[in-house]
Amino acid sequence: MTERFPAAAPAVVRSRRARKAVGAVLVAAALAACGSEVPGGGGDGADARARAHGVTRDLVYVLRLPDHRVVPQSVGVLGGDGYGAVYSDQRGATLQLSVDRAEFTAAGCAAPTVCEEEGELRYRRTGEQHEYALPEGGHVVTISAPTGTVDRALLRRAAESARPASDAEVLDLLPATGDEGEADRPGPAPGRGDLPPHGDGAPDNRPGASG
Repeated sequence: MTERFPAAAPAVVRSRRARKAVGAVLVAAALAACGSEVPGGGGDGADARARAHGVTRDLVYVLRLPDHRVVPQSVGVLGGDGYGAVYSDQRGATLQLSVDRAEFTAAGCAAPTVCEEEGELRYRRTGEQHEYALPEGGHVVTISAPTGTVDRALLRRAAESARPASDAEVLDLLPATGDEGEADRPGPAPGRGDLPPHGDGAPDNRPGASG
């Protein structure tokens, strides 16, 4: 003979169902909150920070190059709304990262300038300066340095490491300013031209006020 567990009372069943429903709602809310968080303050914060510096958010790039660190004082706007930063190693040798709305054309490759194509990269050397450029559809990422302190192999590795900055990196690279959010903040209410300079213009009903 098969034993059967006693059926739960209707009130108990309803209580269990209610607890499960509440639990499901809390879990869904927690997941939604986690999904909406963006490391470093979120996309809106990164966009506002970049705008405050005059930089378009999508033009902020970083380099992942061992033993090289960005020079904080070098970070800022380049051209109209581009981005620029200098990276330095322990010796003091520097590389310039530039991201601007431009095109890499053959016009800048006349002799004695040397230009070569390496897949998606473009190499150019002029005198004691050389650079790698990476066209990205609407803008160009350029890594440049003096030939005497940075060799071509290192310059290429720097160019290959360039990538768009994350929101957290934008907030870390660009210091906070007092101009963030100014464009979205409502301005003062316009003045009323029909009001007198003193008082609110309402009639004075005090005894004797009419003379």
